[in-house]
Amino acid sequence: MKIYKIPEPPLLHLYQNGNYDVKIYSDGTKVRTTEDDEFIAQFPENIDCKITNKCDMGCAFCHENSVVDGLHGNINHPILSMLHPGQEIAIGGGNIFEHPDFEEFLIRLKDLGVISNITVNQHHIEIEENLNKVRQWQKEKLVYGVGISYNGSVDYLKKVIKSLYIPENAVIHTIAGIHNLEPLVSKELKVLILGYKSIRRGKDFINCHGATIRKKIAELEAKIPEYLESFKVLSFDNLALEQLNIKKYVSPEDWKAHYMGDDGSFTMYIDLVKEEFAKNSTSVDRYNLNDYKSIEEIFNKIKN
Repeated sequence: MKIYKIPEPPLLHLYQNGNYDVKIYSDGTKVRTTEDDEFIAQFPENIDCKITNKCDMGCAFCHENSVVDGLHGNINHPILSMLHPGQEIAIGGGNIFEHPDFEEFLIRLKDLGVISNITVNQHHIEIEENLNKVRQWQKEKLVYGVGISYNGSVDYLKKVIKSLYIPENAVIHTIAGIHNLEPLVSKELKVLILGYKSIRRGKDFINCHGATIRKKIAELEAKIPEYLESFKVLSFDNLALEQLNIKKYVSPEDWKAHYMGDDGSFTMYIDLVKEEFAKNSTSVDRYNLNDYKSIEEIFNKIKN
């Protein structure tokens, strides 16, 4: 009898954070280990970072209120020097391709040992110039994960993903109440469902179309048991976990194994445009980045 062992993907980083160790692999897998009963972080494992408010898409439900003449963030902010090797940063906007110094930002993060992931709109990454940039960034290990905000067109999106330097690190971002997942169903695709954010333009949009959005969320929830088996990976942000009642569709063992913690336990949000930070992008309570001298101090302000 032959026994085949599936090789682990390459290890990107191993670091200590508070009372536990973190391993991060090249495919995005994260493993935490501790000898204690709970994980207590001293600094955020993952930072959701907004670097620009400039975007030409004009999405009616945009919770960031991004606009065509939006401002860019300060990518030379001292916060960068506070980051630790192995920390992950999910960079978005706005349209990140609009920021004139974005590649310089990625290079600085790589030099610090920080793992950079990006979120881009499907329309923007389908532009050949931008797609070539992302390919090159992945090749140079400036970018690992690529989140692609879905706009409803599937066939060309699949070609774009396959053409990436690391296609297996692409995740399609959808929004509960907005997108129909049915055209995306495929064992080849990784899909993230984001909860609907009822702030800024998102608030205006749901005020006008609330009944339709709530109906779509209910219809999506009804399909969750089927969808959990329909994709290569199906994941949820914490807001979607709540809106779609995901906990009732998975076993307690699976929940314990896969739930990565409440917002503010291991994650946080930074807006480099306004130079503010918060527990997440929908938080009303925001604080001035310039009032703090370390990432630990910043994180301690918002952590659970």
